Amino acid sequence: MNARFLDDPAPRTAAAEPQAPEPSDAVTPHIAWEVPRNFHPLAGALIRRIVLLALLCMALVLAGQTWYLLRQHEQRFATQVESIVRTSLPQLATALWDIEFEAVQQQVQAIAALPEVGHVRLRTATGQVFMAGDLAARDAATTVVRRMDILPLPGQGGASLPLGQVEIVGNPRYVMGEVRATALQVLLGYGVYTALVCLLVTWLLRRRLQQPLEAMARFAAELTPERLMTPPPRQRATGRRDADEIDLLADGFAKLQTGLREHIDGLDEKVAQRTDDLQRLVDEVYRLSRTDALTGCWNRRAVEERLPGEVERVQRYGRPLSLLQLSIDHFRERKRSLGPAGADALLREVARICRAGLRHEVDWLARDDGGQFLIVLPETDLSEAMRMAEGLRLGVVAIGVGRVRPGAPSEESDPLTRLSASVGVAQYRAGELAHHLLARASEGVRQAQSNGGDRLASV
Repeated sequence: MNARFLDDPAPRTAAAEPQAPEPSDAVTPHIAWEVPRNFHPLAGALIRRIVLLALLCMALVLAGQTWYLLRQHEQRFATQVESIVRTSLPQLATALWDIEFEAVQQQVQAIAALPEVGHVRLRTATGQVFMAGDLAARDAATTVVRRMDILPLPGQGGASLPLGQVEIVGNPRYVMGEVRATALQVLLGYGVYTALVCLLVTWLLRRRLQQPLEAMARFAAELTPERLMTPPPRQRATGRRDADEIDLLADGFAKLQTGLREHIDGLDEKVAQRTDDLQRLVDEVYRLSRTDALTGCWNRRAVEERLPGEVERVQRYGRPLSLLQLSIDHFRERKRSLGPAGADALLREVARICRAGLRHEVDWLARDDGGQFLIVLPETDLSEAMRMAEGLRLGVVAIGVGRVRPGAPSEESDPLTRLSASVGVAQYRAGELAHHLLARASEGVRQAQSNGGDRLASV
């Protein structure tokens, strides 16, 4: 603090202010990017999901293709049955009417030889049974069964009763064979297509997503206060027109860094301004804590701080130092007569007279208790101090000379008449401490007032 106040002969020695720590030459160690154990790359997760979705789509295609083949087989089987009705049933009706069982068996076997037919069973009206084909086809889950009555042909006696009933069962092996062949085609075609698409998507995700995101994640993880203004990584040329979310993220980091830089620069200016304001406030508080609010002189606390310094200077350089203590005679009685406002005005006037006789920035004045003032006179011996003390005494006496209140019967009615002061004078002695010097000046005042006041006393 470099505050200088009224009657301060020299700048006050300030306490050592806290210095900002000097920047260390040590470089902040680089913080490596540590990948947590539960870290899973986003691109890898997306690739796995895409593969799973592709497999699911392929399974749905296979299921749809299988359903379509089964429906197609049913349609072909129905078409085949209609063809059998048109071609084979008349022949069976003729063979049964003529009771040619060998021909019936041959017809049954011919029907069973069709690829869509797995088993044929014919039961005549008289109870004979003719079968051909795979008997196990009837128990298959995908079996399609059609039953038809064999009616006599026109011209065969006109009977309306059926000659028998034929049961035709679809061939499940034929259906499953077609399903397997189609599924193999789907797996080969769609599987190769899916694999190529997945490889292409993997390459694109790693190039356009995983690598830029890893760079941004590493940049964010390694960001420290020392590396705060490091520009974010750019994976693509800044001049390109197209931009994606990663570019927006990099731009966001850049804007944040710019805003932080401006904010920090503004903070430095604000901190400097606040520091100056705080310094002024501290200086003002210091001044007020050591200044008498009534007279503007130093107070007792300032004397206790400054006088030892003056004594140390005298001891170091061997120069003279004198101290005056001026006390207004009968100040308590005059204060009661004048009242608070009048007493304050008297003290301000006495302080003005004392201050007028001081050397600028050499001597200094302080108010002690009540109506007492201390005048410190560096570079002043006892004889010069006595002359200055006499001038101050006469100046105080001059305040009351000729002061008579209007209408007062006598000058005794004005408390300022016959105003006087006693002054104790003391010069520093070798090896003496500051409080001893003060005590001798106070003793001089006591002796002067014991002898009636309005005089000087040197101790």
